[in-house]
Amino acid sequence: MAIPTLFLIFTSLNIIASTTLQAMGKTKVFLKITLATIAVDLAASILLVPRFGVNGAAIARAAMMIAGFIYTFHELKRLVKVKVDGKSMLKTFIASLTMAIPLVIFDTFYSGVVVTDVALGVAVELTFGASLYGLMMLLLRALNRQDFELLRGMSPRPLSRVLNPFERFFP
Repeated sequence: MAIPTLFLIFTSLNIIASTTLQAMGKTKVFLKITLATIAVDLAASILLVPRFGVNGAAIARAAMMIAGFIYTFHELKRLVKVKVDGKSMLKTFIASLTMAIPLVIFDTFYSGVVVTDVALGVAVELTFGASLYGLMMLLLRALNRQDFELLRGMSPRPLSRVLNPFERFFP
């Protein structure tokens, strides 16, 4: 779970690029993007799963996420000028990596040994991962007021109120 989580930023950015392409009426490219991502996932799975098992499958999924983003972003860049906030992306990637490494270590060496109940193990990993990710986002100052406004606009009203206490920690 930690490996694909590390690369979810690419899925998030891919959604934005895909939505933009759709709004522009450029939908024919989606078949090519889908076929390319399936090919990447299949090739990576064939190469990695026999040797690395479930971790190989997770890496193949991450490769698919990256390939989908790269192809979609490439198609979007051909049509419009795209400006990417590299600094924010780097901060998010560092926060994800900081969360993923301890989770992989826990899952590899301690899951099933220290925490034997599967449901409890998942709960511990989710809680620890989300807490560590949130702490890193705070320490890196990866969010700003505009990010919270965007989150508020996308969230249902009751959930948007939950953001208020966290917003004061960010500039």
